[in-house]
Amino acid sequence: MNKIQKRGCKKSGVNKLLILLLFLFGIEVFYIINSRTTISREYELLDNLKSLKILNQKIDGLFNKNIDHQSFDAIAEDTREFKTVLLMLKEHAFFDKEKGHKSFHGLYNKLHSDFELSEGYIERYKSWNGLTINSTRVLFDMHGYIKKLIRKRGTSEKEHFSEELLDEIIFMVALINFDRLSESETLMKKVELFKREFQNDKRLLKSVNIMYKHIHVLLEGQALMQVLKQEHSDLLIGDTIDKMYKLLLDDFVSKDRDNLFNFYLMNAVVLFLLIILFFISNKESQLHEKVCLLNNDLEDKLIELEDVNGEMKKLIEKFDRHVIASETDEKGIITYASTAFCEVSGYSLEELLGQPHNIVRHSDVSKDIYKEMWSTIKSGKEWTGEIKNRKKDGSDYWVEVFVSPELDKNGNITGYSAIRHLISSKKDLEELSHSLEQQVYERTHDLEVMMEKVKKLSITDELTGLYNRRYYAQIIDNEIKRAERNKVCFGYFILDIDNFKRFNDNYGHQRGDQVLMQVANRFTSVLERPDDFVFRMGGEEFLIIFTGETKTKVVDFAQKVIESIAMLNIEHAYNDGYHVVTVSGGLVVHEPEDESMSADEMYKLSDELLYAAKEAGRNCLKS
Repeated sequence: MNKIQKRGCKKSGVNKLLILLLFLFGIEVFYIINSRTTISREYELLDNLKSLKILNQKIDGLFNKNIDHQSFDAIAEDTREFKTVLLMLKEHAFFDKEKGHKSFHGLYNKLHSDFELSEGYIERYKSWNGLTINSTRVLFDMHGYIKKLIRKRGTSEKEHFSEELLDEIIFMVALINFDRLSESETLMKKVELFKREFQNDKRLLKSVNIMYKHIHVLLEGQALMQVLKQEHSDLLIGDTIDKMYKLLLDDFVSKDRDNLFNFYLMNAVVLFLLIILFFISNKESQLHEKVCLLNNDLEDKLIELEDVNGEMKKLIEKFDRHVIASETDEKGIITYASTAFCEVSGYSLEELLGQPHNIVRHSDVSKDIYKEMWSTIKSGKEWTGEIKNRKKDGSDYWVEVFVSPELDKNGNITGYSAIRHLISSKKDLEELSHSLEQQVYERTHDLEVMMEKVKKLSITDELTGLYNRRYYAQIIDNEIKRAERNKVCFGYFILDIDNFKRFNDNYGHQRGDQVLMQVANRFTSVLERPDDFVFRMGGEEFLIIFTGETKTKVVDFAQKVIESIAMLNIEHAYNDGYHVVTVSGGLVVHEPEDESMSADEMYKLSDELLYAAKEAGRNCLKS
């Protein structure tokens, strides 16, 4: 007992009980805080969905004409706010997707895509509404002006009928403008009748024709706005928001119920563990005294062993510093290397361990020598010889080596040990002349390889390996002249990956780089002649120059290139209408009989055609 007190043995059962109690309390607090954070997050999400519902009702008011036409700026602000809230919801949507709420994530994606369509409908609605308002104002002004002209003609029954007909026309225009009249045939008939009344009066007929054009604009605008209103209504954005709100509310109620159950369960588990620990701590205190006695005896033995180990350590350190030694397993994998071996070879201990011993093998040494060595040591005998080894930096050194097998108690080989001493000095003089000649040759060869690499890097794109804009500037004029000399059709073909910015924004720039390399490889694979070239001009823009026998063959080849990219089937969910990676292209075909064109002229024309292809719906060719 005195020994226990001397070594300071203390009972630790109570301390462990307190530590476990604090640990369990910390877990419970963490769980409560985490639950509150989740609830707060979902409250925020519910508020966002409410604000989206209000904003969508305002936008619906635009199409239902529940707002005055001076409030379009406020609607524009509402759409910006709608997009801002969508961005806030995006984090929640992806968060929920990771937790398995795929339904909520799917509704978010639908809401996002539907609102993009809605934005387009709003912009078109605003544009046509402005035109119809302008035409309505002109028609009301023309109404008074034409009436004056009619009255100047006289006050006969014919003029009185014309005035009444004009009033009816303007009244119908007002009804159409306020969505109170959808039948336009009667209006156009009255306008045609009004025109016939004044066929012989050029001044009145000119004014009536102006009125006719504005009525036509009004009717077209009203028809288009009705279509936009119906298309916007078909999106059912409000229903989508309601579904998201209900889904989130149901999830919120479920989580709140689960949190309450988990809280009571956690408290029950904590109480149970405390009871178990109380009984264990009593037993532990009885064993603790016995363990302390054994530990004290063990400490005395360890002190004696440390003294012996200290002497052994000194001997081992001397051996390690001065003897070039190593050990391997039966397969020749290094399991030990001395400091002297590391210094001579240039490798660190970490680089040597686990590596085959041939890491220092020099290629000049004949395989027959190693074959003889392995045959000797596998038979249980020691092998001695001179071997040339290679350092980490590539230089060599000579050693005289003594290799012997290591045996277990049953006489089975478990590995091999080797001790060496340097004999490089006597070998260096023999190989100096040959080494110098070899180094000159190797340096010359390395310089040639480096110059070739520099030349290649200067004319190729680093990411795709295609020719770059610099090489394009070097060869384009010569290629145009060669096509003219050979009297063949010359194709100047600019391509651009469709919606590539949206791809990068949603899939990441690393995936975007992979797509650029895939597209570049496909361009290279479809080229038919060695004198056809493909360049990466920058970003997602590429240029192909090639020749063909006829204009038709040149156009067919360009179309084949466009189609080959879509056939890669690279997913692009944000490329509307296709959902795979596609390209658009602008092709200029210069035929032998055409006037000469410069490279700049071809580039400008091809770029304009590329823009036309984008406007035409993408994934197509314009030539």
